[in-house]
Amino acid sequence: MLIPVIYCDHTHGTVESFAISRLLREGKILSFKRASGWVIIGRDRIRKLDHAGQERSRPSASHDWMRNNPHEAIF
Repeated sequence: MLIPVIYCDHTHGTVESFAISRLLREGKILSFKRASGWVIIGRDRIRKLDHAGQERSRPSASHDWMRNNPHEAIF
């Protein structure tokens, strides 16, 4: 299945679904499209591969920042 992506150089393309994990690990994409809409890396929740190779849900970096800085406002 082909997944629409936006690369770090802001070009658009499509990749096979199995390639998404590799592109995420290598930091080559800014965004990809799910059935529910576009996922923005660093903002939206994405699954992460653990050391055993199984997918795990992981909060985005912004979620981690907000959890660690609850009194800071983001504008």
